[in-house]
Amino acid sequence: GAERVFPRPLAAGQQMFTAGNLGLPEAAQGLGDQVVFVGRSRFPGRDDFFAAQSLPSGLQAAAWAMLQAGQRPDYAWWRRELGADRLWPGTEARRVGLGAETSAEAWRAGCLEAACAAHLTVFGDARWHELVPGLAALRPEVDYYGPLPAIYRHAGLTLNLTSLLLPHGLTQRHFDVWAAGGFLISDATPGLDLFPADLAREIRFERPGDIPALATRLRPGSPRREEVRREFAALIAREHTYEKRVGALLAAVGLERRA
Repeated sequence: GAERVFPRPLAAGQQMFTAGNLGLPEAAQGLGDQVVFVGRSRFPGRDDFFAAQSLPSGLQAAAWAMLQAGQRPDYAWWRRELGADRLWPGTEARRVGLGAETSAEAWRAGCLEAACAAHLTVFGDARWHELVPGLAALRPEVDYYGPLPAIYRHAGLTLNLTSLLLPHGLTQRHFDVWAAGGFLISDATPGLDLFPADLAREIRFERPGDIPALATRLRPGSPRREEVRREFAALIAREHTYEKRVGALLAAVGLERRA
């Protein structure tokens, strides 16, 4: 029933701008030529959350074909294909979610397999070895409030793979990696429209097979890389901190931010 809606995307926390400078923890060593991905293979409690839900095999095959063609079978697509007009009460929201999550898992696995050709290191759980047969370098999960900013800063590239549960979403990586002094490459989520088109175009890919060439073009020391990194870092600091988000929220409801 809301009459006015003001979306407030994620942003960078102020600590990310300095945390990457605090020495070189052991977890961040040896990453200078690596494409790095940080994340779990599935969210905690996934199987229980989707218990008793099932999907037509034909739709799963169609979704995979879309991913290979650079299209995104996201939550909205699954809702249309499953004919889920009423998400609640009931369990249709979870059935649609299972479709999007199943596609997202296949997307992440396919992208990580392709990234193996560009020297990939994954920080995550052991199940990644099952999903990505070519994965040679798997390191333990890391604490967001620990060495993660340093990992972003010292990685050759950080890889972002946006969940298909978020049709137009961004992730915390889209902001934190630049704030920490790192360099991000991202799948072509529509959420990238938040950023200037010329910058977003430099770092995005649509298909798993696009990743090795993009990683080569933007490797450390490449001509365009440092210019793009500086522009993104300045943009995040200028427009996309949580302080800016709070100010925009207060302005939207007619209040002034006090110092």
